[in-house]
Amino acid sequence: MSDAGGASRERLDLSALFDSQQRRLLALTLRITGDFGLAEDALQQTFLRAHRLAGGFRGEAAPETWLYRIAANEALRLRAQQRSQRSSEREAAGRTQGRQGAGQQAEAADAAPAWRQEAEAALAALETLPEEQRLALVLLSVKELSGEEVAAMLGVPAATVYTRAFRARLALRRVLEGEGSAVSGSAVGDVPVSGPGLGPARSGV
Repeated sequence: MSDAGGASRERLDLSALFDSQQRRLLALTLRITGDFGLAEDALQQTFLRAHRLAGGFRGEAAPETWLYRIAANEALRLRAQQRSQRSSEREAAGRTQGRQGAGQQAEAADAAPAWRQEAEAALAALETLPEEQRLALVLLSVKELSGEEVAAMLGVPAATVYTRAFRARLALRRVLEGEGSAVSGSAVGDVPVSGPGLGPARSGV
């Protein structure tokens, strides 16, 4: 077993892999978190977690796919952690300030830009998607990545990537509309739901 693990680590040159993918990884984590500082934290956590998990890498997926999955999940984890912390802080502030403080908080929330409220709702909804749909949608939303590149990273045909992204967008719309939120392309990610030679994606696919 140790020989197999050693061979896997030898094949997986993490430093070279991370250097070659760092710019795209940052674009990915920034797209998920919407916050540059948080995106950088996610990038750092991706590198640390990749080192911890390197011994378990068996080459069943491409190294880029493996690394992007880690980055996406770390960004989503930090994003959820931030939302939970902010929610706790708001609750604590409301208890401390009493009714007047709560009223002021509500006014502040109402005063937040509409685009920020919409983005918050979309990111929260994104966390509810199945991993395969979430990754397809998020990876396609990174402008430097083509559908073919995403397909290679995920180890599936390009048509499958577009179908997963299409289903993800439908699921996000259902969640957001159920919450009474307006949905726009920018909120759920401006990603294509069809590709060259694929024809339009269909809801029944």
